Amino acid sequence: MDLLFYALLFIVVGSTVPGQGAAPDAWLLRIDGQGALVWDRHLGGDGEDEAPAVVPMLSGAFVVAGRARAPGGAVWNAWVFQVTANGDLTAGR
Repeated sequence: MDLLFYALLFIVVGSTVPGQGAAPDAWLLRIDGQGALVWDRHLGGDGEDEAPAVVPMLSGAFVVAGRARAPGGAVWNAWVFQVTANGDLTAGR
């Protein structure tokens, strides 16, 4: 998990299990200076997805780095993606 303080807002990234028996998804939270939730996003596919690092961009967007693997897979793949200041996914690889 990574916590980034940026422009009186907090960005928290990590992973969460969305339901019983489900694989973990990347989880992003944006919290304002008073601790109120601005937005949260669960991102990922059918396999396991984690997002332990985040970096702000001058545009207000965020680049998130993590890893992903297919269901039942043994190999983790690097996963880097970008979200807007509103938490919308704009690019990923």
